[in-house]
Amino acid sequence: MKLKLLLLGDLATKAGGKELTLELEENRPLTLDSFLSNLSKLLKIEEEAWNIESSYMVMVNGISVPAERWKELKLKDEDLVVIAPLYIGGG
Repeated sequence: MKLKLLLLGDLATKAGGKELTLELEENRPLTLDSFLSNLSKLLKIEEEAWNIESSYMVMVNGISVPAERWKELKLKDEDLVVIAPLYIGGG
């Protein structure tokens, strides 16, 4: 399964890139929750810095997905997952 990942804000810096294409060896349905749980290891981001549920908004194909739906939403090949901080500062 191939997923496109767009990281915004500080996550892009921590992961060393903003736009990534991930090739996952998944032969069974993958939930958004499972994907996010393993993403910190995949991107080599320390667990302490990985507080997705309370500090970030997650969208799949342009639609915001609340944390309570992460376990039921199944990702498909070529889905676009966007992770953005809840607050983005300006200057």
